[in-house]
Amino acid sequence: MLIGVLVSLAWAGVATALAYLLFRRRDFTNLAYDGSGRRVALAVLPLAVLLAVTVAVVAGSTGATGSGIEQDKVQRSVATAFAHL
Repeated sequence: MLIGVLVSLAWAGVATALAYLLFRRRDFTNLAYDGSGRRVALAVLPLAVLLAVTVAVVAGSTGATGSGIEQDKVQRSVATAFAHL
């Protein structure tokens, strides 16, 4: 639970800071010039880094190596389900 809250706060903080920076630099007086292409590309980079760090931390902190669904488990479950029919 604590890890989920911390990751959510990190995502919210980074997204809010990037939105603030993009909004602050935007020129609202010149309708012909958007100029946001480069800034948007730079804004996506920290979010991509945060996503990579989040995936690495979650993958490193959990011992999950697969889905946990194995053939023998499925066969036992199916056999039990059909036996109850």
